[in-house]
Amino acid sequence: MKDVSLLKPGEEGELYLEGILGEQKKVRAKIKELQLTEHKIILELVE
Repeated sequence: MKDVSLLKPGEEGELYLEGILGEQKKVRAKIKELQLTEHKIILELVE
């Protein structure tokens, strides 16, 4: 997802993502890497 404005933990390993235009998505993933200077969040999908 591009232009994420909100990332928060959900239930049972889910992450809730919300974009700047209001689009929403839930994914089963964990944070693999944060690149703060490049404004990137790298997620790793979990089964």
